[in-house]
Amino acid sequence: MGLWRLQEIVHELGARLPVERQAGPGRRALFASLVGDQHSFGTVVIEELFCREGWLTDRMAEASTPDLLERVACEWFDLIGLTITCDCHIAPLPSIIAALRNVSRNPRLCVMVGGRIFAEDPALAIRLGANGTAPDAKVAVKVAAELVDALMTEAAN
Repeated sequence: MGLWRLQEIVHELGARLPVERQAGPGRRALFASLVGDQHSFGTVVIEELFCREGWLTDRMAEASTPDLLERVACEWFDLIGLTITCDCHIAPLPSIIAALRNVSRNPRLCVMVGGRIFAEDPALAIRLGANGTAPDAKVAVKVAAELVDALMTEAAN
């Protein structure tokens, strides 16, 4: 009940704040916590911050790998953000990230990971196959924009 109320507060506060700037034409992001991970509140907070920056966002709480892959195969996303708090969810992450890229409608899909374990070891994100991570949600918005821009520029060259 307390978590539900916290989520409501995040949405209420977000609705009161003006959108700060546009992320670019129609940038879309999907944020997900994986099945069994207790970090679903993190996806609520980060989704709200990305919305404020002009991103079109969606969220999946405790997403199974097949559900996540189906969603990414059916819709265009510039960014997938995965939140992980438990070390036990690290082992399948490289194959999940690779599968996301394989099924994505966007050939330049950017994948970011976040959570306590990445704050402690940011290089772990790259070792697992993600494009990057950020120490907190506010920095994640900036890093995501830079990573997506870099992938677009790379594709144009």
